[in-house]
Amino acid sequence: MSDKIIKQMLLFELQELTGDEDNIIISRLQSVNCINTAKDIRDLLALLSDPAKHHYLLPLISSIIHNAIVSERKSSYTDKLTGLFNCGYLRHLENSLNDKEFTLFFFDLNGFKKINDTHGHEMGNLALRDFAKALKRSFRLSDIILRYGGDEFIVIVFRDDLDVDTVRNRLAKNLNSQNKRGFSIRFSIGKAVNSCWDFSQTLRSADREMYMDKRRL
Repeated sequence: MSDKIIKQMLLFELQELTGDEDNIIISRLQSVNCINTAKDIRDLLALLSDPAKHHYLLPLISSIIHNAIVSERKSSYTDKLTGLFNCGYLRHLENSLNDKEFTLFFFDLNGFKKINDTHGHEMGNLALRDFAKALKRSFRLSDIILRYGGDEFIVIVFRDDLDVDTVRNRLAKNLNSQNKRGFSIRFSIGKAVNSCWDFSQTLRSADREMYMDKRRL
């Protein structure tokens, strides 16, 4: 019997076992797709088949749901191409960042469209991955690195001792050391400090600085 059929049987039996007030639990089990392996299914079916063990059922389901939600949330905050955080994670953090001191660096790749047009989109994807790797090598583990969208990246650091030239030189060095693609990855960079205690304004300021840097090329 396939896992899919057994899973359908399990969900049906859970609905029979629980009352209407527990339907939200059943719905959550289905929506997060948290029953992943045959062992998960058989373990739960074993509990269902023995009424004496039903008191174990709710804690087990709660544990499964908790783990699935954590996994689901982690997946929703991760950019699938680069493995960095994504814009969803930035939105999640925004309110908590408003009252904190931090420096935001905004990056945009130069000539990325040309890479796609000349070498193909797969090579463009590799360029984005290479840039993400170089960012991780250029910043600390405690810094927040994310892909903002397309060929734009953001790094949030909770210190003010990094200037644009230091970051530019460090990142360029890391890009050059790992470059095996037959083309160079160039970038523009903007920096803003959250001195106004307003994350959105700080983001816009860094974005403007990045475009000013791009115009100087």
